[in-house]
Amino acid sequence: MLIIDFWMQYEEEREYIKKRFMLYGDVPEFRLDLDSIPYLHIQNGRITEIRDGNARPFTPRPKNRTGEPFSVEEVLQDVLLRLARNETGVMEPVFVSEVAKTYVDAFHKAIAAHKGRDIPYYIIFDRRFLKLAFATDRFLFYDDSLEMPVMFRTEDGTLVSNNEFAEIGYLETVDAVEEGTEVMLEFKTFPDWDVHEFVADRFPTPLKKDEIPERYNSADNMEEEPDTLPF
Repeated sequence: MLIIDFWMQYEEEREYIKKRFMLYGDVPEFRLDLDSIPYLHIQNGRITEIRDGNARPFTPRPKNRTGEPFSVEEVLQDVLLRLARNETGVMEPVFVSEVAKTYVDAFHKAIAAHKGRDIPYYIIFDRRFLKLAFATDRFLFYDDSLEMPVMFRTEDGTLVSNNEFAEIGYLETVDAVEEGTEVMLEFKTFPDWDVHEFVADRFPTPLKKDEIPERYNSADNMEEEPDTLPF
């Protein structure tokens, strides 16, 4: 069955290009990884790229030095997480199946603010369940009070930093608000849930939990390139 049909924009040979992909899979099922992060498991996954109106088999790019490509399930998780945080700067959905929409809607039920787009209060990034902690007209900071914050652009939800530069960015943003060069964005807060409470409220329960580590590695979990696209 068709799970999702989408356009993806990315840089290739120093030029920004836009390509259309269709992702298929059988027996879709919500599961939890070892960190209790929900994802959509599929069987017999495959991806086609649409060129000149024709569908051609597509193999995602290698994700590490061994040459192993991203799996279809990893690509699916990456796409769903971008949709869940309403990222508009990189991808554009054409068709979203009901099961994929259920995943995305779990996050879109809690919209914290609107600034050119809806800004979700809860997101998942790098296997972390995060909540909006600070926002301005330029930048968003999500946190889980366990590690450093993750910094996104308010305009389109694209990643700025998920390392120590996010902490530096936060301090600079606070200074910018005090100096009047950025405007603090008021946002609505929601229950201070952990991931278990979020899953219990938003997904059919109980969900099967993985027993094998590294069941999937979403593309936003790359140390050398923190927002690596699997295309």
